[in-house]
Amino acid sequence: MKTDLFYYTDSIFINFLPSSNAGIDVWNEMAAQSDGTGKFPLVHADEIIYQLQKAGFIVKRGKNPIMTPAQKDALLAELFK
Repeated sequence: MKTDLFYYTDSIFINFLPSSNAGIDVWNEMAAQSDGTGKFPLVHADEIIYQLQKAGFIVKRGKNPIMTPAQKDALLAELFK
């Protein structure tokens, strides 16, 4: 079975990333509820994962994506245009 969503956590958020077509669809719904980020307060992580799994999605822990300094600079430049 293919994973639909991967998640990773930082100090205060759980972040979801889609990895299938079904995952993209549900991520778009989640993004609409999270200002387009797919990020939610960590305190809600267990409940969100439970609800996704109950709805039939396969959710697994992923690795926190690491950005290079050049990627961070490009992102900041885009944000502050």
